[in-house]
Amino acid sequence: RRISPPIDEQGPVSLELIPGEGLRAPAGRLDRRRTDAPIGSERRLLLLTLAAKVPEELLGWARRQYDAVEVDDPLRVVSRLQDGEVFGLVLVYLDRDHSRQAAEACRAIRPLTGAPIILATDDRLRATDRTQALDAGANDFLSDNFNLVELSSRIDRAWRTSIGLPSIRRGEEGTVAPAH
Repeated sequence: RRISPPIDEQGPVSLELIPGEGLRAPAGRLDRRRTDAPIGSERRLLLLTLAAKVPEELLGWARRQYDAVEVDDPLRVVSRLQDGEVFGLVLVYLDRDHSRQAAEACRAIRPLTGAPIILATDDRLRATDRTQALDAGANDFLSDNFNLVELSSRIDRAWRTSIGLPSIRRGEEGTVAPAH
């Protein structure tokens, strides 16, 4: 069945898939700020470590801020996501030797979750390493001795973007204003 969008409305058109009927105008009111993820999943962090040594400061921060699940094998991450486990954030900590493996992990994880994927490393990586990870599905990439305040800010921005909320920025007087 051919569907014509309303001419008098600007912006996206919402449709609902009804079994046996196909795409139709939504029967109920859609709330664009909600996801199908269970309540509380935004506090669950999947920490994939692809480095010989992970800073204790990062591990402590992750455990304090989130319900952190630590994994050191990308295949275990994929199997957990395939089994239906839901996370609000995937954080991949890597070193220079594992940059290719991190990009491959992003490529495998991205189709299985809508959660933001953030890569972080204390090493200085080449631009091509960062580009490969972003092209593979990562939402953001921090490198070269990042700090936890910056990581928190990037996570918040990626999370807000993934659920359709505008990002928050600081105004000139220090007030918080929505970004345009």
